[in-house]
Amino acid sequence: MEQCAYITLKSKKRMLGRINSRISKLNRYYNAPTELFARFVELYFLLPLKTKEIAPNAYFLFELALKDNKLPELAELSKILEKL
Repeated sequence: MEQCAYITLKSKKRMLGRINSRISKLNRYYNAPTELFARFVELYFLLPLKTKEIAPNAYFLFELALKDNKLPELAELSKILEKL
């Protein structure tokens, strides 16, 4: 009996370790600067007022960068989306 409980405990600990590892990988991915920027840009183009409400400083700096053409690919995307 004790051996079965010990084996079950070890099995559960390994399973918990795998779950924690997955969570850690996802946190690293979703909190990476490139992913955060991509989600900001997506929100900026889809819901600009919500973006301005959530992150006013980032919104202002992003607007300046688009106007100064520091992000040419995104400036082109912005022009295309304005036509729609």
